[in-house]
Amino acid sequence: MYVSDPGRSSFESWATISRGDDPDTVYASGGATTVWVDFPKQKSAPLPDWFRALLE
Repeated sequence: MYVSDPGRSSFESWATISRGDDPDTVYASGGATTVWVDFPKQKSAPLPDWFRALLE
């Protein structure tokens, strides 16, 4: 699993599944866009600096 493309309020996450005895063959993969949300305001919010540092 890994992340990429941190933006103002979102980032991409990716995952792949392979077998331990065949690590070069990807059997499943997927991704998602995660959006940081201010729930009381019901809208997206900028990623906090501490979290952005983890992503980069």
